[in-house]
Amino acid sequence: MAGKYTIQHICTWLDAQCNFAFPNEEIQRLSIDSRNLYEAKNTLFIAIKGDNHNGHNYIPQLVEAGVKNFLISESRYAQLYEANFILVPNTLDALQKIAAKHRAQFTIPVVGITGSLGKTVIKEWLAHMLDGSEKVVRSPRSYNSQVGVPLSVWQMQAEHSIALFEAGISMPGEMAKLKNSIEPNVGIFSNLGDPHSENFENAKHKAIEKAQLFTDCKSIVYCADSTIITEALDLVCPQVQKIAWGNTTQASMQLVSKTMGLEQCEVELLWKEETLRFTIPFSDSASIENACHCIALLLHLGKAHSEIQLGLMKLNPVAMRLEMKRGMHNALLINDVYTSDLASLEIALDVLHRQQKQGEKTLILSDILQSDKNENDLYSELGLLLKRYNIQHFIGIGKALERNESHILIADARFYENTQACLRNLHQHNFRNQAILLKGARPFQLEKISQQLEERLHETRLEIDLNAVVHNLNYYRSLLSTETKIMAVIKASSYGSGGVEMASLLQHQGVDYLAVAFADEGIELREAGIRLPIVVLNPESKTYDHMIRYRLEPEIFSFRVLESFCRHLRDSGSDELPYPVHLKLDTGMNRLGFTENDIESLLYELQLHPEIKVASIFSHLAASEDPMHDVFTQKQIASFGRMSKQIETKLGYVASKHILNSSGITRHPKGIFDLVRLGIGLHGIGAQPQEQDRLHPVSTFKSKIVQIKEVPKGESVGYGRMERMHRNGRIATVCVGYADGLRRSMGNRNSFLMVNGQKASIVGNVCMDVCMIDISEIDAHVGDDVLIFGAERPVQSLAKELRTIAYEVLTSIPQRVKRIYYQE
Repeated sequence: MAGKYTIQHICTWLDAQCNFAFPNEEIQRLSIDSRNLYEAKNTLFIAIKGDNHNGHNYIPQLVEAGVKNFLISESRYAQLYEANFILVPNTLDALQKIAAKHRAQFTIPVVGITGSLGKTVIKEWLAHMLDGSEKVVRSPRSYNSQVGVPLSVWQMQAEHSIALFEAGISMPGEMAKLKNSIEPNVGIFSNLGDPHSENFENAKHKAIEKAQLFTDCKSIVYCADSTIITEALDLVCPQVQKIAWGNTTQASMQLVSKTMGLEQCEVELLWKEETLRFTIPFSDSASIENACHCIALLLHLGKAHSEIQLGLMKLNPVAMRLEMKRGMHNALLINDVYTSDLASLEIALDVLHRQQKQGEKTLILSDILQSDKNENDLYSELGLLLKRYNIQHFIGIGKALERNESHILIADARFYENTQACLRNLHQHNFRNQAILLKGARPFQLEKISQQLEERLHETRLEIDLNAVVHNLNYYRSLLSTETKIMAVIKASSYGSGGVEMASLLQHQGVDYLAVAFADEGIELREAGIRLPIVVLNPESKTYDHMIRYRLEPEIFSFRVLESFCRHLRDSGSDELPYPVHLKLDTGMNRLGFTENDIESLLYELQLHPEIKVASIFSHLAASEDPMHDVFTQKQIASFGRMSKQIETKLGYVASKHILNSSGITRHPKGIFDLVRLGIGLHGIGAQPQEQDRLHPVSTFKSKIVQIKEVPKGESVGYGRMERMHRNGRIATVCVGYADGLRRSMGNRNSFLMVNGQKASIVGNVCMDVCMIDISEIDAHVGDDVLIFGAERPVQSLAKELRTIAYEVLTSIPQRVKRIYYQE
């Protein structure tokens, strides 16, 4: 923060009635949710009252937890507890005023972003493109509401050089309050789509309301091709400098031309009489529009063309909130019930379209509630959208869809008045081997359908945050030049996270290679539609024919493997020659690979086999993560440089070279050649604190309490009667056991699980399918989640406790544990 604030500062800002037990208490954190209170000290809890909740109800337990500072609107609490209380008429208004006072301490550029769609994408992309040249503070995720905006602004601190804040509204009059909190001096108006249109008279009215954010800005970036946005800004912000981009020659940044590729777009722009060309790593119209907003703002801020282009090439799609899970009969469920509008439906249909493992596609859709279009036009447009994405099966839920059945030109289309009617008839539908998208408005409760279609597995589950994977990939990308290629290592079903799912994501994110351990892993990826080059690190001679058929590229680590593979290649009659192979060099690991003494003989053998081509030369570092062995690591890198240069010189062509793994990228950047291998780092596990701080955890291992018993003193618990209760207590049974990857050694109070943020010791022996935990001091109930590892208890901490490494913990979770994939 700009300065230190005491509770008395806050009280003065609000001109409020105050009751202080600790008048010099410093305020560092704001909290509105008792469940997410990470530290009581120096926290101000704002008791917000909503339609279905009242923050004042949690004050007693917060006082007990050590919170000393409260912002309230119900006076009775001030007399009940020894704490600091600030009494105001409306705590939400007060929160926004606190944010405004804090914002006033800063003179840095503050970018306010509004619009109907694209706000979060533009914000995240700008943050990524500015990373390295600026200290960026931004809204976390999509914190753009009346509560989210002030909490975002409170994050501003003295070291920040630019701020990026979203502002979203659903009602007239809301933007004025957000504007007072943000006070942007630069604005971006992203676009004007359907979401939250129902409370505005028309699109023009909504545009005028949103434009209120920019009344005191110095400049605004927007697309000049939108007449409604242009007119709204001219009306509301006539004196503000307009940085318009678009096709018109009057635009500040004219879009002269765009050349579409399969997965990218080349744009030619005219900016201040200078022609600039950029490559945008996307080919869909929404991403191109979002990228142009980013380019226009960065040019306006004086960023160089080369810096902007570098940032563009490292961008990734910002995914929406959805989850993917296995369904019954080999179906794949994509659950996305976060928004109900055509634009977000199109994004979800694109995700559905990318699921190539399942052949036929089914859409289960509710009435579309977020739209300002008339009903006929809306569902006519929907019909065209479904035709474009070749949806074979359609289930419509809601009276509006029933009325507009004629627009849905799909042979297998059925309609139900409500979700209950659909559930009664669900057994009539054949979902076998299909990819199913559930998309709809929250009032329709489509999650009930999802529950019916899910694969029947027990409640233990491994949740995989795909957004975190993308974040981690982009962190490592930020350390590399744009020319350096990335090989993602996804062996052992991507460290237990799911090989096909991770491969699909990484292919979409533009990695260059995938690496698996064995041929059957690569075959599974090919059959799931993965097109990337796939390296098999442990090729076996009995699988060579299959590798050639599925175009899998072997690691060649010995003369025996070289000769054997080449023989199979000749016998196969393949006409796709020369065939790519990858030479493994042993630079000190003493596991697999050719040594320096083998190089001369290896070069001779390679000359005898024109049917192969060396795609890459690589080696493996033995201890890249350990500073104690840095001298040895540098010797390995130097040895690899000599050996690979000798091979490449004799080959007469360039092959990719790679020796660095995840920790090598961060700790030994001088060892970066043409390519790097990313494995455990993608899963949010770093080799050192600085690296770990930049990574996001990917996997959360959870189960549920299935029964709770009151067990009296002296009674035993579990097999072998290893646990004897030394007092009366409450024992919960959790449906996770050693067949799910929970170690038997964790039993008998040697370890714990987390329940509602508290440690619960494992009592007695761990069983095959369940374990028992002591919840005598924990407020817990049947059905509550139990955490084995995750954000509250990192997998690294558990691994250290078990005297092993995170790799082993992750790969020990069997396939019977349900995997659920999340995207935001």
